[in-house]
Amino acid sequence: MRYDLNDLQSDLNHAYQLADATVEQLQAGPDDSQRNYERICALSWVLRDLLEKACKDIEQHFRVIGTTCKNWSAEGAEKGGEA
Repeated sequence: MRYDLNDLQSDLNHAYQLADATVEQLQAGPDDSQRNYERICALSWVLRDLLEKACKDIEQHFRVIGTTCKNWSAEGAEKGGEA
């Protein structure tokens, strides 16, 4: 599977949406209901897992992602930055 900047952008956008929903739940004010607490926990777990996957995909496909960046070279990817 080729993981490129489009995939990275999609993963980060999904993570943002999950984080936004979690913050909305937290900002809704005090809620003693177990259901709301469980919803916040579930959103947080999904967010954590999505970000873990994105980090692993970035690490595994770093050189491929880099080739989709402007002014990026394979030599730069070896060093972890632009050449």
